[in-house]
Formats: sequence, C-alpha cells, structure tokens
Amino acid sequence: MDGLDASSSFDTPVPRRSGSRVALTIVSVVCVLAAAVWGFIRFFDTPAGGTSSPASELAAGGPQWHTVKRKSFDITVSANGELDAKHKVTIANAVEGRTTIIDIVPEGSRVVKDQVLIRLADDAITKQIDESKELVQKGQADKIAAEQDLLIEKSEAESLRRAEEVKLALAELELAKWKDGTVVQKRRDLDLAIVEAVDNLRIAQRNAEEAKKLFEAKFISEGEYDDDQLTLKKSVAAEQKAREDKQIYEKYTYPQEEKKYNSDVEEARASLDRVIRKNTSTTARATATYEAAARTAQRRDDRLEKLQQQLEFCTLRAPTDGIVVYATSTGSSRYRRDPLAKNSEVSYNENLIILPDTTQMVAIVKVNESRIADITHGQRATVDIPAMRGKPVEGTVFHKGTMAEESSRWLGGDVREYEVRIDLPPNIGTTDSTATTQSDGERRGPRSGGGTGGQGRPSRGENRSDSNDSGGSAAMQLNPGMRCSGVIFVDRVENALTVPVHAVFSKGRDRFVYIRRIDGLVESKVVRLGKSNESDVEIREGLSEGSVVLLRDPRPGEVYTPPKSEASKKTSDDTNPSGNGEPTTPQGPPPSNR
Repeated sequence: MDGLDASSSFDTPVPRRSGSRVALTIVSVVCVLAAAVWGFIRFFDTPAGGTSSPASELAAGGPQWHTVKRKSFDITVSANGELDAKHKVTIANAVEGRTTIIDIVPEGSRVVKDQVLIRLADDAITKQIDESKELVQKGQADKIAAEQDLLIEKSEAESLRRAEEVKLALAELELAKWKDGTVVQKRRDLDLAIVEAVDNLRIAQRNAEEAKKLFEAKFISEGEYDDDQLTLKKSVAAEQKAREDKQIYEKYTYPQEEKKYNSDVEEARASLDRVIRKNTSTTARATATYEAAARTAQRRDDRLEKLQQQLEFCTLRAPTDGIVVYATSTGSSRYRRDPLAKNSEVSYNENLIILPDTTQMVAIVKVNESRIADITHGQRATVDIPAMRGKPVEGTVFHKGTMAEESSRWLGGDVREYEVRIDLPPNIGTTDSTATTQSDGERRGPRSGGGTGGQGRPSRGENRSDSNDSGGSAAMQLNPGMRCSGVIFVDRVENALTVPVHAVFSKGRDRFVYIRRIDGLVESKVVRLGKSNESDVEIREGLSEGSVVLLRDPRPGEVYTPPKSEASKKTSDDTNPSGNGEPTTPQGPPPSNR
C-alpha cells in the first residue's frame, strides 16, 4: 500500500471496478476447471482392481473403495474372561464352632504336599480331650461290671432252668413208670387174687361136701365137719373180697394215682416255664444294663476320637502341590470379606484356602447370549493372555454354561452372558510350550483374524506377536485370575462373495451397499447377507464379483438420485433382484447400524 499513489487509487474508480469483475470471472472459471479436472483425476486414478490410488486414499484418511471378490474366512466369537485352574482343591475349616488362626502361610506361596498351611488354636480341644479320657475310663469300667453281671445272671438262669428241666423229666418218668409198670402189675396181682380166691372156694366147697358125707357116715367128728364149713365160708368171702378189690382199684385208686402223676408232670412243666420267664426277665434287665453301659462307653470313645480328630484338624496341611490362594480373594467364602490373617476367627466349614493345580489351566470367558447358540464342545479356540506378552495359545472348548449369569449393573440389566470354558495345553507357562504355541499361532494368525479383511490389516495374533518379538519368549507360571481374551472358531465360509462389514448399511429391515457409478456418484444396492465375522460379511444376492462398493458414509450430493420413472423401475428391480417374481428379503443381522 505504501508503494501506491493515493490519488490514482481513488480518482479512477470505474476502471478499478471493471478489473475486479474480470478477476472474479477468471477465478470462477479456474475453480470450475479445477473441479472438473479433479473429478476426472479422481475417477481415472482408480486402478483396474477397483480401489482408489494410495495417494487419494491417504488424502481421504484411508481406503474408500473395495472390490467385491471371493474369499474364505472364519466365523469367530470373541469374548473376554480370566484364567482358572482346571483342577483345584478347596480346604475348609473342619473344626466345629469358632476358632482362631495362630499361623497361616502367605497368599501366593507355592507349597508341596503335606506342608502346613494353617495352624488353629487347640487349647480348648486339648482340655476337652483330657476330660474325655477320664470319662472313657469310667465308662469302660461300668461296661465291664455290667458285662460280668450279665454273665452271672445268664449262668444262674441256666442252672435254674436245668434243675427244673430235671424235675420235669423225673415227673414224666414217674408217670411213665406208674402207667407202664405199676398199673400193669397191680392189675395182674388183683386178677391173680381173684383166680386164687375162686380156686380156694371150689376146693372148700368140695371139701365141705365130702365132710358132710363123712359126718353123716360117722367117719368124722362134728368139729371136723364144722371146720370144713368154716373154711368154705372163708373161701366165699375171700373170693368176694378179691373181686371187690379189683373194682375199687379200677374205680377209685387208678384215677387217683393217674391224676397225681399227671399233676406232678404239669407242676414240673409249669415250674420250668416260670423259671424260664424269670430268667428271661432277669437276663433282659442285665442285658439292658450292659448295653446302656456299652453305649455310654461307645459315645465317650467316639467323642474322644472326634476330639482327637478335631485336634488334627487344627493343623491344615496341603493335600497336593499348588499355589496358596485365600478363599476371601476369590469370593468363595460366605462368612467374610476381609482377607485371612493371623488371629482371625474362622467358622466351621468355612472355606479358607484354595490350591489350584497351575499345570493345567483353563480360560473362562463370558459369551453374550446372542452367540452362545454357536458354541459347541470341541471347537477350536485361540486365547490371548497378556501375561504371556500377547502370544496366542491354542485351546478347545469343553464346557458351555446352561444358565446365564447375572449381568453387572455397570453393563445394564439386559446384558446376559454365559460361561464358556476353554481347555488349554498343560504347562503353558513354560518357555518351551510358549514358543511352540507362538509358532502355531503365527501359522494360524491370518485365519483367526479372518485374513486381512480386504484392508490389509494383520490379525490380532500376528499384531501382538510382532509387537513382542523383541521381548523374547515368556517364561513364567500362570496363575488363576489372570485376564485373557478368547476367539472361538465356530464356523468357516468357503469361497464366498464378501465385503467388509462397514460397507453394509441398514435402513429398517433392508441391507444395502453403495456401488460406484461411471459418473463418479454412488448408488444404493439392496443385498442379502449370509454369514459374517468381525471384519467380513458374505453376500448371497445383490452383488457380483468385481463390483466396487463404498467403505464410508457418502458425502452430501455424492449419492445418485434417479428420476421418478427410473426410481420406480429401480425400486421394482431392488425388490426382485433374483428376477423370479418374488421380493427378496435381506437375511441375517446387519453388520452395523449405519
């Protein structure tokens, strides 16, 4: 401004105004030509493959176009979680009541089998053991005394029973002797007496008749005659008496003796029964006394044994090798939240220490409920463990939760996740196994990440491996609770038309892409989707191999707007791309919500 003349600037306004118009016109023409040239360069600068040139894509902030082509890719499910031991032993407090820790190993210590982990206070138990020993001795003495009393009672009962059995046997023998001997002999004697009386009577009668004849003949005296008559009378009386003796015996003596002997037998049998009953009662009473003493002694023995066992429980030892993890650190203790320490009170059956077997680890990941149906046993998985410097580890799914876990309040009440357990190789914390796993992960890296996804991006396994190659192999022991992330391979798509997931847009139930036109604009195209992963999606209908699709949101004025007639025709074509007269409904969830 200092070099210009003020008079020339203000004295000739018309020429100056005319020059400004000319300059403005020239600038406008130059801008239009530049825009046209830029459009032609933008279109013809695209290679035959269908992607933008590196310079134009770099200026735009990344790739903008993608050529539809066939490729194969894995379908995976990604989830985060933590490591845990496949096998672990939980050590609980077996001492009844409440007791106090007097010594405990530090958490994280590695212990061997039978090493002392915790010592609990045992003073009260020791005192109870001393008291219980005295009671046990007294109980054993009472048991022995009761046992001896029972033996005495059984012996006396046996003697009394045998004595009564002898009496019964003698009574039965007397009855048999009388019935089979005395009665038979008595009847024989009575019959013999009758026979003798009858014979004597016949002889007396004959003698009396002869004496009468002799007396009448005067051969004998009257006195001799009278003697014979008297003898006859005696014989008659003797014969009558013999018959009466037998009748009296059969009618009176025999029944009387029979009842007496039978009564003796019944009395002996009743006496034996009374003795048996009395013995049973006495023996039962002695047996009950003995059994009560035995039960008391057994209870005291059991209590002493239990107290001695409780004393042993005061010293908790490691049942196997492992690393010490306090139950309060894992949340498995129902009684406390503060860490265990010396002088802490613990309750009966409270979990104290967990000994995980760190030689066999598993990855426990949380899978969203929308993908849990894709998970099955035996599927291959890749697990990334930050503690191993990003080197992936191959594993196998061996467990899938049947019920969803409660969602975190930070994630919202609608989030539901299922627990999936992945079996990892043994001893994965050692240097050799880590190196082997890394080699396998590098070979499988492109598949685990779905390849480059059409964008040249390395897979997650490759990226982490490259970033840690300078650090060497990880030689450390993995512990439960370490963070991890897993990629589970649930399916694989072979030789399918694919596009990047961010090339697909949604509007309602329609899925569409923006394809490039020859005039440089883009046009929406409805497609039917197939399977997808985090980077690629299968196109089943709507595109052909070699089509070029846009990878970003179109800018204002970049989308082609067809005339009304062409728009109606295009709408008809989009609803029936297969040409079979039926509208095609896009399938599968949209890869994005754009």
